Amino acid sequence: MISRGLYGGRGVRLEIREQEVRAPASDEVLVGVRCCGVCGTDLNFVRDWSDGLVPLGHEIAGEILEVGAGVRNLRSGDRVTVEDCTMCGNCLDCKSGHPERCRNMHTLQGQPGMGEYLTVKAASVNRFEGLDFAAAALTEPLAVALAAVRTSQVALGDRVVVLGAGAIGLLIAALCRIAGASDLTLVASNRDTRANQVKLETARKIGVSTILRTGIHDVTAAYLGRNPTGAEQVFVTSPPKTLPVALSVARFGGTVNMLGLDFGGGASVPLDVNELVFHKQRLLTTFAEPAIGFSQATALIQSGAIHPEWFLGEPFGFETAEQRLKEALAGELACVKTYFMPG
Repeated sequence: MISRGLYGGRGVRLEIREQEVRAPASDEVLVGVRCCGVCGTDLNFVRDWSDGLVPLGHEIAGEILEVGAGVRNLRSGDRVTVEDCTMCGNCLDCKSGHPERCRNMHTLQGQPGMGEYLTVKAASVNRFEGLDFAAAALTEPLAVALAAVRTSQVALGDRVVVLGAGAIGLLIAALCRIAGASDLTLVASNRDTRANQVKLETARKIGVSTILRTGIHDVTAAYLGRNPTGAEQVFVTSPPKTLPVALSVARFGGTVNMLGLDFGGGASVPLDVNELVFHKQRLLTTFAEPAIGFSQATALIQSGAIHPEWFLGEPFGFETAEQRLKEALAGELACVKTYFMPG
């Protein structure tokens, strides 16, 4: 069996590559990809990545087509989400109760989620029911948002600021609202695009109380004008250059959680460490690898606590991938997130 998959790099250079599908080993399953969300990281790759082409897609939902001889808890026909990185369960960190530190992970082994088939460890899939594949594919970004909210230990009554109005930022905002945030502020781009309009509408549906626009508002002055002591929790899903603003709106002893990435030379940011120390602020990072929280994320979608229809636009396939990714980069899509369906 041959599987087609999408690979991309700087300048939205896309290739459809074919490779032989490997039969599942004893502890593996063969998955037919039915849907794969486009992550901000995928867009970073096709905008900035200059070191060759990389496999695209890791927000995967599909159907099991074949199970390895040693797999007992799964069967052909099961609908599953696929983790791109799964803790091994056997290393010292996994055995010591810290699977989030695992460095011996099961991965997709270079197979693109934006493809037709994947052979993966059985431990890397999670069964689901009652959702369409597009809604289920929102599990992975929601699990990333869950990891950030857990790491920051958001508490009832916390004032929260989220920098960045992409899918992760909006999902973090939604989770903080569920967790009982008393005041929820979103800092969004001032780009006048169709995508930004939808993102701001989605923020209002979530229950964001205040939206500040970079380039229109002085974010620090505007926020501290309403909340003079600052926010207990700040999340940065925007590029690293926005980190100083995040620290400026955090309260004394507040927490700033950094998730934003930059592959185009903007990853280094000057910080006043004295200010950070004297204000007793916590600067955390969240990198949701290996995957933890898929089951809880799926349950939140199934329960209706998270509304996938607020986030998802129209799908695209192999033939329209280049056009759709260019439109996503330009902000021309009237949705928070677009997604790939192979056929």
